[in-house]
Amino acid sequence: MRELLDKLFEIGVAQGLGIFFFLFVVLGVAFWLQNKSIMQQNDTREKRYIGTIDKLADSFKEVAAVNKNVSELRRELKHTADRQDRMIGRVLDRLPIKGE
Repeated sequence: MRELLDKLFEIGVAQGLGIFFFLFVVLGVAFWLQNKSIMQQNDTREKRYIGTIDKLADSFKEVAAVNKNVSELRRELKHTADRQDRMIGRVLDRLPIKGE
């Protein structure tokens, strides 16, 4: 990298471009290094986001399984309650009614 900058500086001086050419090259290199750093940070952040999304997707599967189990339990309890209501109704139908 250092050799490339020296060569560019020599070309700039030979062409008579002076300090502004060198400053332009330095600015370009600084911009490139900054973009490279930002892209690395973005890549790291994106990997963390993907990991978080995967964890949340797994936990949603667990929540869905729990919801399914709860709905099955509710259905069974409702069925049992309906059966008991019918049985109580049958028992009450067979009891003699006291007349006044």
